Amino acid sequence: MDSTTFDGLTRALATATSRRRALGMLGTLTLGGAGLAVVDPSPAEARRRRRKHHGKPPDTPPTPKQCTDGIRNGAETDVDCGGGSCPRCQGGQTCTSRNDCHTALCDGGTCQSCAAAGDCGLDTDGSMCFCRDNAAKAGERMCTRQTCTLIVGGRCDQCATGEQCAPAGPDAIECCTPCGA
Repeated sequence: MDSTTFDGLTRALATATSRRRALGMLGTLTLGGAGLAVVDPSPAEARRRRRKHHGKPPDTPPTPKQCTDGIRNGAETDVDCGGGSCPRCQGGQTCTSRNDCHTALCDGGTCQSCAAAGDCGLDTDGSMCFCRDNAAKAGERMCTRQTCTLIVGGRCDQCATGEQCAPAGPDAIECCTPCGA
């Protein structure tokens, strides 16, 4: 290669707008043009790829509307709940894991209340889960992580989205992360 060609290639590589374009130029140089088709698709191939991916890919997570449309669809484990992207299911609804249930206890494919700490098992980090009363729903008990945020004079609506509200004595609540979260 003469110095003029080398200087031209160096300028072209320095101003390349993408790695793909720079690799295409290098492929042209080293493979005598054969590398260009591998790195940069032809205009027809680029159009075909755009048409192929025009719609949503099949693994697109559910939209918020899917979680409120009144039917079981997408990744939901029951109607408008579970599956990792929708809110957790309530007691009695279908589940495949503790992460599908508000109570964080999936037993026999159904979200259940816990009766004792032993029902909750271990959390994802190996620590023991605790069985606590649900301050927002009388009679329901749920599996939570040990550490919760105490709010004296607090209300359940002060807990963050996804946290569970447990009573913590007179005029106090705890906002707790469900086990498995």
